[in-house]
Amino acid sequence: MEKRLNAASTLIGGLTGEKSRWGADIEKLSSSRSMLVGDSLLAASFISYMGAFTADYRHNLIENTFIDDLKRRPIPVTSNLKVDNMLTTDSEVQRWNADGLPADKHSVQNGILTTSGNRFPLCIDPQQQA
Repeated sequence: MEKRLNAASTLIGGLTGEKSRWGADIEKLSSSRSMLVGDSLLAASFISYMGAFTADYRHNLIENTFIDDLKRRPIPVTSNLKVDNMLTTDSEVQRWNADGLPADKHSVQNGILTTSGNRFPLCIDPQQQA
């Protein structure tokens, strides 16, 4: 009986820590809910328009055109939003890397565009790496 009480006490102690973590997650999700519209518009514009551009031009277009346009219209958007993190998971990127995709940001974005678009992508490999 004493073993069960000790095990229950340990379990309750562990769940107390989880309660505080869950509370922090709830606050974070509640604050990000107001930014969902702007973040979704940014992600949709990335998938729709960014396929043909270089990494520098993509970054410039997102930071200086799309985000500024969202701010000019009072559409809330998360500051320093990383579109990569919104459209894919770390485990999916790791799987792509294990399958041979380079780990740089541009290649990851190309992977997102290839898997998330509803049209067939035109893949050109001038360096013949594929």
